Amino acid sequence: MRRHVAWLLGVGCVGVGLVVMGHGLNPHAMTASAAQAKESAPTAKVSPSGVDQTGKEKIVYTFSDDAKMSEFTNLWRQRQAVILRMTVLQSYWNEEQTVLKQLNEKFTTDYKLDVAKNYVLDDKRRVLIERELPPGAEVGMGPKGAAAPSGDPSGKNR
Repeated sequence: MRRHVAWLLGVGCVGVGLVVMGHGLNPHAMTASAAQAKESAPTAKVSPSGVDQTGKEKIVYTFSDDAKMSEFTNLWRQRQAVILRMTVLQSYWNEEQTVLKQLNEKFTTDYKLDVAKNYVLDDKRRVLIERELPPGAEVGMGPKGAAAPSGDPSGKNR
């Protein structure tokens, strides 16, 4: 798991670095004469790679000044940070799902339990007691229906 997080953070840092480096060099900024030449030039078909049939770049937006470009850069960084955090969270989620699946399989095979049912551990008698779920409750998704070991056989102190 640590390798995944380190890898994701590294990729995110590289992405932010590229945005920062690219901020100083603006290949999309155009002079007034270049903008006029672009407007008078015939339109070419653009391939999915962003390069038209004649080998020129497809410019999708031109910033009017440095303030607008800076605003865009900040918004883009925020977007990249959100994507990075979501990727890390997804990685954690997937890992926890795998662990949960393994635990459920162990309960099913070793203890012959149905993980969809509610159980209470009576440690004084060394028994596991099956309890009926209240209507609408789900097992294993939080304190309300969690099948957690408890010293209280009534199940009230869960």
